[in-house]
Amino acid sequence: MLQKKKVVLYGSSLFITGLETSLKVVPDLEIQRVEVRNQDSFDRLRNEAPDVIIIELGITAGDQTINLLKAFPGVALIGLDPESNRLLVLSMQQESAMTTADLVQVIQRQPIQPQDKP
Repeated sequence: MLQKKKVVLYGSSLFITGLETSLKVVPDLEIQRVEVRNQDSFDRLRNEAPDVIIIELGITAGDQTINLLKAFPGVALIGLDPESNRLLVLSMQQESAMTTADLVQVIQRQPIQPQDKP
């Protein structure tokens, strides 16, 4: 039997609430929602031990996104933009970079993304 992916929707916007309703019917997903309030939100999020955290882009401040990545380095963070058809998948990949050459190696390992044409 396949183990369910534990997905936490982090936020309390109407968009996140609607997404919760839509995702709860997917059989391979265990969906929880944690409202963003203060430091106890991170504690509640940590207690859920998610495989994936979904946030709404634009609602969660940039610092909040970085804090989530740092606090949950092995967890995929998916940012959804309700204004477009795009999502952003973030993960914390830590590398040691003691020299510029180390940094260049990390840069060179990244795939080249196709450019959108206007």
